[in-house]
Amino acid sequence: MVLSVAWSRNGEQLVSLSADNTVKIWSLSTGHCDMTFDIYMSSVASVVWAAEGALVASLSSDASIRMWRLTPSATALNFTARTKQLVSVALSPDGIRLGSLARDNPSRRSCTIKIWDTTTSQCLWTIDRNAEAIFWPPDTSTVAVVSRYLVTIWDLTTYQQLSEFQNGSHRVDTMGWSPDGSLVAIGSYDLAVRTYDQTTGAASVLRGHQDRLTCVAWSSKPGRLASVSADGTVMIWDPDGGQSEPPFGGHTGRVYCVFLSPDARRLASVANSSFDEIKIWDVETSRCLFTHSIGLSRLRHAAWSPDSTKLSFLDTATADTKVWDLGMGQCLLRKGTGQAGKFLSWSPDGTLCACTTNDTIEIIDENTGKCERVIQTRYRNAAAAVWSFDATRLASMYLHLRRYKIAFWDAITGRYISDFEVLDSRLMLDYPLPSFAWSPDGTRIACATTRSRVQIWDTATRQCIMLLHTPRIVFHLAFDTSITQNLHYDRGTLDLDPSAIFSLPTATGQNPPTFSPRHIGYGLDEKLAWITFEGKPVLKLPAQYKPVTPREREISYGISGKIMVIGLASGRILIFKFR
Repeated sequence: MVLSVAWSRNGEQLVSLSADNTVKIWSLSTGHCDMTFDIYMSSVASVVWAAEGALVASLSSDASIRMWRLTPSATALNFTARTKQLVSVALSPDGIRLGSLARDNPSRRSCTIKIWDTTTSQCLWTIDRNAEAIFWPPDTSTVAVVSRYLVTIWDLTTYQQLSEFQNGSHRVDTMGWSPDGSLVAIGSYDLAVRTYDQTTGAASVLRGHQDRLTCVAWSSKPGRLASVSADGTVMIWDPDGGQSEPPFGGHTGRVYCVFLSPDARRLASVANSSFDEIKIWDVETSRCLFTHSIGLSRLRHAAWSPDSTKLSFLDTATADTKVWDLGMGQCLLRKGTGQAGKFLSWSPDGTLCACTTNDTIEIIDENTGKCERVIQTRYRNAAAAVWSFDATRLASMYLHLRRYKIAFWDAITGRYISDFEVLDSRLMLDYPLPSFAWSPDGTRIACATTRSRVQIWDTATRQCIMLLHTPRIVFHLAFDTSITQNLHYDRGTLDLDPSAIFSLPTATGQNPPTFSPRHIGYGLDEKLAWITFEGKPVLKLPAQYKPVTPREREISYGISGKIMVIGLASGRILIFKFR
């Protein structure tokens, strides 16, 4: 468990304290740990990044407070402070002073605060005012002491009280200073944020959260305040006007589908609200660009255009295809033949859209919005169709007489070319993302099955040339357009280079060999509990931040290079951007 973190002054590194007695310094440019220190610590610890580097203060094994400077050798500073029943420690931003809270009488809840000089180990001052917490201002010349409802400001040069203010009859949960130190924001037990001007004495009350406040922070931009609540929202306030911007969040209902655009700059999310709704987000700013109500019927499928400027989706109530044009900022109607669509696929140049129905593939011209031609698929229970990279062929998958097949069609004439039956498996037919894909040169087809395997087929010989074993069922496949041996799937990227995979034993000699591929870059593990890098776990997701397990017509997470999005049951959306 991580106890505390602090940013470096240049914003390029992060230091973290953990309950396993380790301190790590992380590089934000690489995402890797640069240094690890084994230091005895308790849960009572504090870390700051001063001008000379990161400093750590903690309760040591002999019940004293000790400090370390995080040089490559973890230099122990000549500082020792002894106190009884230590509750917490807090370093000043410059690392010159240290505040300690100790409970001298175990029967008392309140604590005695001592201010220490970290260079001389001298106790400069003791505050015995039934204190519960201290907060350091940016310039460290004063300190704020909290005692239930009362906040007092002290001058650390004269050790005189400068001011005090009563936070009504509401206990102080958290506190933050403005960059110039003139304003104080307090998160109160009554779910309100209160601001106080130390110069004029003006005060304001900001309400809007539904659960206790966990953090308040002022922006470097004047007049903006952020508050974080256990209700899962962050609110940005204008303290003067008492107004807040809309809270950062996602939907009001469970997110059941997310679709990243090809350039990973836009995100479409679908959720169960009072009416199902689809939202489009800017990944860089987390700003919602558009919201559209789908109605009572659930969204079946959506697809981004190759240039990421349009999003098409199926309206199951009217059997129409709708296209959201981000440039025009409006939703356009594309008429089909009136049959309920199942799946959409854009041609590589973005001029045509293939809509799969139960027994047809409808080709819709995006310029005119009309259905140009209809391909009869010969069999019912068609599930999806995808374009080859040269736009001359379509591949569709379907179920016929309890056999799962993939068929090839001439995209220009609609002529049937050939088909093949997949090996002793069931295809992933009814999911919102394509579970089979063309290679860029059109010589291979990859398809996912329900037996935790990915089959690679030669399109000329119609022979399965490789079986890839995956720990969990795969719901989405796409070949990399530049590195053709890389195969993207819903939890990461697989390397199909023969030198990067190793063979697994097969049950019979009739099937092609089964391989376990190497994972590349960032991804999710098979239990959706860890973010991985090169197939190894690097960041554990708390239970409330784990994606919903996929099921029919649902997949609530997506990965594109160094961008990862996760839709949560709470309606929130997490966006991870790795460097």
